[in-house]
Amino acid sequence: MDTSATTIELSGVSDDEAVEIASQLKINRTCLTLTISGEIEIPDFEEEEAGASQLGDPGAQAIANALAENSTLTHLTFDSQRTTNLGASAIRDAIVEHNFTVLEVSVCGDDIDEEIEQSIEVAVKRNAKA
Repeated sequence: MDTSATTIELSGVSDDEAVEIASQLKINRTCLTLTISGEIEIPDFEEEEAGASQLGDPGAQAIANALAENSTLTHLTFDSQRTTNLGASAIRDAIVEHNFTVLEVSVCGDDIDEEIEQSIEVAVKRNAKA
């Protein structure tokens, strides 16, 4: 991860790679926007064949741990079909309890409860008012 960049967009990220990104995010003080996608684009393959969504709950939990320590990031997009309520809850908890700088969050995954999405929205609105 480029530690001098203010916007970082990554795709095809695995859970192991998300753990490394999270360790860098904990100490990074320049990145304002982080987009992480589990999507892998492989031409001529169906999504299931390509393993299009590698990023799951372990990656989301690692990013959540980093959010608890990072006070620079303002925008987070975490997009993976393998992220469930477990990963989304970890991100929500980090923002609700520890992070007061994130102003925009998009967490997409399979079957994430509306309640979790709404509580993330409430925390983000709180941060925007601060």
